[in-house]
Amino acid sequence: MNYIVLDMEWNQPPINKKPSMVPFPLVGEIIEIGAVKLDESLHECGRFKQYIKPVFYRRMQPYVKKITGISEKTIEDALPFEAVVADFLAWCGQDFVFITWGPDDMPMLCDNLLAHKMDTSFIPDCYNLQHIYNAQTNGENRQWSLAAACEFLGIKQSMPGHDAFSDAYHTSLVCKKLDVARGIQVYPVSPRPERHYCHPSKKEKQKLTASK
Repeated sequence: MNYIVLDMEWNQPPINKKPSMVPFPLVGEIIEIGAVKLDESLHECGRFKQYIKPVFYRRMQPYVKKITGISEKTIEDALPFEAVVADFLAWCGQDFVFITWGPDDMPMLCDNLLAHKMDTSFIPDCYNLQHIYNAQTNGENRQWSLAAACEFLGIKQSMPGHDAFSDAYHTSLVCKKLDVARGIQVYPVSPRPERHYCHPSKKEKQKLTASK
């Protein structure tokens, strides 16, 4: 089994405008996927980085543009979401789990798959490394920034943050400082990632299921 250390960047609706209805409020559209593949011994065995051409929020929200450095020009010739996801899954291989830094990436991925009327059943088990980090360092139950964790573990950040591959890479370095296998064994039980940012009614869920 491999560990896919995953991070994504997403654009947001224009300021003071409601999210696009697809048929639910989509609060973010993924525009970059970055990942590092680690084997069971936490040795790096692959890297992935692709931009995605948006269809719901084509103009970059100024704040997102500022913190990510991603402009309309950066993604104007990128592949569509469906093609990048296909490439990403082919790269992931057959036996893997996801590791992220924070709780937001998996729900955002689920939302975007549903927005594009794509299947979500392929999503494997996913572990928020913050839980494992907390359990094996200070024992606190809080959300540390990736930069703070790197500093605590003596990891020098060689690339700027708020870039999907950069954040995935530095998260993979945090993995190497922890006992990830043991952390997964005692990982707190949580439900399979579902849509997180809005909670559809029963009727909406039926409509989403029927549209797949």
